[in-house]
Amino acid sequence: MRNVYRRYVISKRECYIGAHLDNIAFSGDVLMLEDISRQRGRVLLTSIDSRAHDFNWGRITVDTQIPSDSYIKIIAYTSDEKNFGDIDDLDSYITSGEDVNKIWDELTQLSKVTAADDFYVNRSGRYLWLGYELMTMQSQSPRLEALTVHFESDHMIDYLPAIYRERGGDFTRRFLSIFNSMFMDLEQRIYTLGRLFDYESAPPELLAMLAEWIALDDDPSAADADPKTLREYIHTAFYDAATLASPEGIKRTVKRLCGAEPLLIEQSDVDPNSPECRNPALYTKLYGTNPYRFFILLDENVFATRAKLDDFIQKLSELVPAHTEPQVVLLKQAIQLDYHTYLGINSIVGDFTAMTVDDNSAINYNSMLGG
Repeated sequence: MRNVYRRYVISKRECYIGAHLDNIAFSGDVLMLEDISRQRGRVLLTSIDSRAHDFNWGRITVDTQIPSDSYIKIIAYTSDEKNFGDIDDLDSYITSGEDVNKIWDELTQLSKVTAADDFYVNRSGRYLWLGYELMTMQSQSPRLEALTVHFESDHMIDYLPAIYRERGGDFTRRFLSIFNSMFMDLEQRIYTLGRLFDYESAPPELLAMLAEWIALDDDPSAADADPKTLREYIHTAFYDAATLASPEGIKRTVKRLCGAEPLLIEQSDVDPNSPECRNPALYTKLYGTNPYRFFILLDENVFATRAKLDDFIQKLSELVPAHTEPQVVLLKQAIQLDYHTYLGINSIVGDFTAMTVDDNSAINYNSMLGG
């Protein structure tokens, strides 16, 4: 069979612009009941134009989530003309805001009606109108994610001798449509196989394999990442690897491991031998003299327990350059003399506040006695 496959997919909220919606809401692009207490909701879309008279509409598949005691009924009405009964243009009637419920029963009687998620329309006409009826007796709404109209431009019956098409009638086509659908599903899976190897479209269960192919399985920050985060890691993997040993890369690694934005200080930034250093002894005490040491400053509340801090340090040591010596400094939100106190980071200079000594007051660490 030739690899000819066309589909019309209704899977976005924008697809319902102009449609009649009665007690219908959207969660993202997923269609559902707006008010569950009303138990029922209806949708009627404007027509799909095949641009061919007596066009034979075939298979329709529906992606749904249906709780118990709920259903989604699909109606498919076809015609070569847009008029319906006394209505001159059914599309205009739908978009005008008229109450479609007035013609719903009549439309249903003339349509293919099913609650199946995979069915064969087997009706002819240039135009196809689709309607949904959502019904529930529970506290949860049925959800419709997508509906796909499959256009059969290539059918198994076309490969049989003419006698089967001439004498078999409609039964032969309908019977072979079962196997034709199975074959086309297999063809579609083969055609879209490449999506499994694309980090943007691969299912979550395959992301770990894709990450392993580019050595992300050795990255502790990616080990417990959720699918959305892991896709981002795969997307930036090559750039991340190229900049891993840079200050930017180390900051990125720290943020991925603990979720907080760090302040990074390199030894060259606080060299006690620099002419600009006013207190070399204090700088040496705080930062040492090892040129390969750097300091990661984080808020003291980033790690809830000592075990989490130790785990962070262990994972970090596996990712930084081997010759470097990272040191984590947890900053307290207070001024500590001769320690890591950074104005605007973990300390501020406030206004003077006068103190009143009485039975309800206490002398705080920031109180000043005397002139």
